[in-house]
Amino acid sequence: MSLLKRMLAFVAVLVCLVASGQDVTIRGKITNSDNEPVPNASVTVKRSTRSVVSDVQGNFVIRAAKGSILVFSSVGYLNKEVTVGDITTINVVLETNARNLSELVVTSLGIRKEKRGLGYATQEIKGDEVAQTQRENFFNSIQGRVAGATLVQTSGAPGASSNIVLRGFNSLSGSNSPLIVVDGLPISNNTFSQGLLASDLPNRNNDYTNRAADINPDDIESINILKGPEATALYGIEAGSGAIIITTKKAKAGKLKVSYDNNFRVTHVYRLPEVQKVYGNGLNGVTSNDRRFFGPRYEQGVQLYDNIRNFFQDGFQQKHNITLEGGKKGTAVRLNVTYRDEKGAIPNTGLEQLQSRLTLNQKILKNLEMTASLAYIKTRNDKALRGAGGFLQNLMLWPHTDDARNYLNPDGTRKFFLDPDANGNQPNESDNPYFEANKNFSYDKTDRGLINFTFVYNPTSWWDITVRVGSDIYEQFGLTYYHPESNQARTINGQIEDYTEKFRSLNGVLINTFKKNFGKFKTTWRIGVANDDWKRENFSHRGQNLKDSVTADLSVATTVVTSRETGRDTLTRKRLQGVFGEASFNYDEIIYLTLTGRNDWTSTLPVQSRSFFYPSASVAFIISELIAPNSNVLDFWKLRGSLAETAKDISPYGSQSWYTNAPGTGNAYGFSYDFWNQNPKIVPERQKTYEIGTELRFFKNRFTIDYTYYYTKNFDQIVRGVRLSYATGFILNTSNISDTENKGHEVSVGITPIRKKDWTWRMTYNFNKMTNRITRIPENIPEFYNSDTWLGNFRAGLTVNGTITQLTGQTYLKNTAGDILIDPATGYPVPDANYQKIADRNPDFQLGIVNSITYKKVSLSFLLDIKKGGDILNANEIWMTQNGLSRRTLDREKPRVYQGVLRDGLENTANPTRNTISVIPMYQSSIYTDRALAVDYVEHDVNWLRLRDITLRYSAGPRLLDQLRWFSNVDFFVTATDVFLITNYTGVDPTAAGNSAATLGNGSFGVDFGSLSNPRGVNFGIRAQFNNK
Repeated sequence: MSLLKRMLAFVAVLVCLVASGQDVTIRGKITNSDNEPVPNASVTVKRSTRSVVSDVQGNFVIRAAKGSILVFSSVGYLNKEVTVGDITTINVVLETNARNLSELVVTSLGIRKEKRGLGYATQEIKGDEVAQTQRENFFNSIQGRVAGATLVQTSGAPGASSNIVLRGFNSLSGSNSPLIVVDGLPISNNTFSQGLLASDLPNRNNDYTNRAADINPDDIESINILKGPEATALYGIEAGSGAIIITTKKAKAGKLKVSYDNNFRVTHVYRLPEVQKVYGNGLNGVTSNDRRFFGPRYEQGVQLYDNIRNFFQDGFQQKHNITLEGGKKGTAVRLNVTYRDEKGAIPNTGLEQLQSRLTLNQKILKNLEMTASLAYIKTRNDKALRGAGGFLQNLMLWPHTDDARNYLNPDGTRKFFLDPDANGNQPNESDNPYFEANKNFSYDKTDRGLINFTFVYNPTSWWDITVRVGSDIYEQFGLTYYHPESNQARTINGQIEDYTEKFRSLNGVLINTFKKNFGKFKTTWRIGVANDDWKRENFSHRGQNLKDSVTADLSVATTVVTSRETGRDTLTRKRLQGVFGEASFNYDEIIYLTLTGRNDWTSTLPVQSRSFFYPSASVAFIISELIAPNSNVLDFWKLRGSLAETAKDISPYGSQSWYTNAPGTGNAYGFSYDFWNQNPKIVPERQKTYEIGTELRFFKNRFTIDYTYYYTKNFDQIVRGVRLSYATGFILNTSNISDTENKGHEVSVGITPIRKKDWTWRMTYNFNKMTNRITRIPENIPEFYNSDTWLGNFRAGLTVNGTITQLTGQTYLKNTAGDILIDPATGYPVPDANYQKIADRNPDFQLGIVNSITYKKVSLSFLLDIKKGGDILNANEIWMTQNGLSRRTLDREKPRVYQGVLRDGLENTANPTRNTISVIPMYQSSIYTDRALAVDYVEHDVNWLRLRDITLRYSAGPRLLDQLRWFSNVDFFVTATDVFLITNYTGVDPTAAGNSAATLGNGSFGVDFGSLSNPRGVNFGIRAQFNNK
């Protein structure tokens, strides 16, 4: 019996041992102290080789035996150990290693560095934060999230171009756009210019997407903003305006993971121009065959239509995204495909886009790894023409007594409002906005491929070699069609104009990195070479006198003119070669010193100026390691400073004048110089800058502050389009004629008021204040301007000791005492033909406030964008005044006497003649048509508070996931964009621009003219990951 008991006891013990040794499946989520997910965290079974990595949401799944210990670790966090028990769901919160701060950030050339050792300011945005804003152009999600970044958005239409400017405008006539780098290699962010069309138009009435919008936000892992030359010195001349470093999501090994997310969006235009509806069509108070609204009052009881609000529709967008990833034995593959279809608020406008990216991570040898990516993007953008003669102006100009929706006659021909003149024409007619939207059209189609190969080879423990090669290739085709009955092309019986742009870049970089430590003294040495080669081709046709009004291609055009005949056919090539080096020194992780140097050779400059060298130096000093190594209050304190010099070259062929086609009468043909007088003695413009700053963290990172002061001096600026004496035979000249300076303060503050187990609240404040000044322009050049910005009696003109962000325009002539001169023949103020400074668009400061609140499975985040000061030109109001539509013309029946003195020859004497001439605008419409000067329509010190985006997200818990058996993770979200705008600006949208992003220099941001305002959008959708047991 005793033997049987012993045997049973042995069996029981054995069963328990076997049971205890059985593996169980452990699931959970890894978050930080702010309740944010920690992706790519390692989960390891202690004393074993079993390990997994958390996904982008911090979720993990691992098998382990009861009683075993799981070790959770991630860069920048303290390790945490948890013993496996009966509970199979383990959620872990990792505490930030506040004293270590070993966070790695991606810097120039894709080099990862410890953030604590950087001697310059940098800010990073997580890809998930960008993606959750649901904006198709990731540029539009940066505003407010980065101190010193300013968004210039052309309009709120689908596919509208945008530009980001870092630390203000530095170039007067060149590009101020930062370099866009994806996975270590630059890509094109070009915006097509209308100046390349056969019609050679300024960048005013059409818009073309900036090509950085081709990047899929769902592919972005992180965006690191390098704001100044100190941070971008290793990139050379291409990054003189800073750089935006994008790291895409990489493949992760393991079982196949399939995830799907969608987004459905509804948009509504809620800010529209307000027009007067008291006076009808006519001139001088009398009804006439005219589209302007200077006629008599409408009769009582007449029906008036709200054509403006009737015109716009609610836009709709749907997006679907699917991701597959997995792999084993040193191989991992990730495929992401996104389809987006958007219908705009303007009829027949929209954006359709297919984006795909395939990424392969391969460990070829023990010490050799390869990462390859291939992206393909296909886009079609249907657009409405904007600006002068565009949809918005035609909409406002349509008579209020006529329902604009009835734009066709019963036979399908166009319905005209005005009666024809004696010759059967309607010279004062304009296009019905519905005719414009349905019969005239413009579209672009783009096919683009991005290829990137990165090889990392480690010959020894102290030496690694990185090789990156890649290419950016795209072809863009566009067409603009004017119906034969359109007012835009009625005299030429219709017009079709198309264009083709082909772009190809080849990029390569080789980096050798050597590391050697001498006790507490650590050194890193880098040396490398870079080669960039660009080729761009442009060709355009313009056809007129169309044979029918149905076919929309050049086959129906009787007359066709090509860009080759007009001298706009272009082939541009550019090659840039550089060698660079970097030396970094680190003593006991307390003092960091980094020195860099680069020499470039560019093909665009004259031979004697093609080679130039620029250095940089930065230092970081971790004070907290010396004065408070064990403090519970001060976690981290760093002082930093840097000096740098960089340069910019000229656009291809800008250093030599060229011959262009010169067709003459009678089939004569020849060649001649065009308007441009290029400069064979041009030298690169130089940029010298320094910045100082500090970074502090308190109370386990619950309060952080990062401050930077920067100063940039630009010497020998290359200014294109300078107007000198026409006696030279040229109109526009290129020369090193200007110096400018730019300085500013940047502050980023992080506050975590609440940090508990179940809920957290984190706030980030991004503050920016900058000033700029033009310090040198030759005395014989009173004003420099880009003609694209000359939209009326105003332009973005630049003058010595003025600002880079100013506007110039016509003001009124004054006598020596400062009195306005009055025309004695009319009683009107006399305009001054000379353009003077009338506005400065630079704000006093900008502030972005990001809030993130999480309670258990629910999270709420939103961004407030605040601007204080800065002038906006309400150019829509100028145009409405000139056409009798502005509400400021409602007092037209009231007599008035303009204050001033008569221009009668006595204006500068001791007793000038005071004006007493009475004017009644009701009967003198020319006071509005001829005297609506921009100086009277500048709205000074414009402020705004804008809720740019807000997202509410719910992550499904274990109980719901048990019911949703097919899914291992599900998120539900609602996002709203451009929710409200509180401003003292009286116009439509103070963020609009009068030109597209193709306009160089300071452009026409802050000029509200003929553009669609940003619509309010509401998005909803799900993000799900499928189970793969």
